[in-house]
Amino acid sequence: MSEDVPSLKDFSKPHPLKPQGVIFGEKHVRSRSLQVGFVVSLFILFIGGLLLIHPPYSSHAILLQGTLKPQYYYHPSFNMSEGEKLIIQGYVKGGNNDIWIYIKEGPKTVKNFGRIRSPVDLIFVAPEDGVYTVYVDNSISVVTSKYVDLKIIHKYRDYSWGFLVLFWGSAFVLAFGLALVKGMKVIVVKIGDEVYEFRISKKGDGKLGVKVIVNGYELPQKLRPGDKFKIGPSDEHLLEIDLWHGNRGYSKGISIKVDGYVVGRLP
Repeated sequence: MSEDVPSLKDFSKPHPLKPQGVIFGEKHVRSRSLQVGFVVSLFILFIGGLLLIHPPYSSHAILLQGTLKPQYYYHPSFNMSEGEKLIIQGYVKGGNNDIWIYIKEGPKTVKNFGRIRSPVDLIFVAPEDGVYTVYVDNSISVVTSKYVDLKIIHKYRDYSWGFLVLFWGSAFVLAFGLALVKGMKVIVVKIGDEVYEFRISKKGDGKLGVKVIVNGYELPQKLRPGDKFKIGPSDEHLLEIDLWHGNRGYSKGISIKVDGYVVGRLP
């Protein structure tokens, strides 16, 4: 028979009674780490906005390598925004080691560098948004072929970083904002003049533990499931730290028990 099926005997066992003289409840506090995380998230969001307003430049290069016959040309095109650059560098061999380079936007020539002798080192800045075509033209030769080895570098505004930082900044702001609104759950137990506060914590090994504050003083030792201590002005009550299991037997958190009675659960 399956072990997951409970026995009716379990329901017949007497449940612990609420301990006398013990007042308990819970509150939610906003930790400093959450506040710092929220401020840092706002800063990340601000940086993302700046990167969209003033995007950094990235580069994409194409290579033009090969022999250009007389009257032939290369003509790669680039979709450019105003202020973006094309840097043309390399060399030409053959004839007078020269080549004709000019740039068009549609049928209109927007920049004519003219007859350029090797080595080639040119810069073009887009005057407006548009599609620009670079012509590396050997029309200046009638019978001589030229060997061209050029790199055309497109320096463009890269908005991807802004969108990426803005996305993560928004996610962090939402996460820390919700955590701040909800706050950190704290179980409070009062016995006479003594006040005990219990907060969830993780030890260095990543396992769940409980941070304990007694009358405003945080104990250096964190409690773990299975720990038991006497509490109260005369040590008249028993505190137990236990795991809290869900319906399927999985651990969901930690139970705080006083004299066997569950006074609260974390988280």
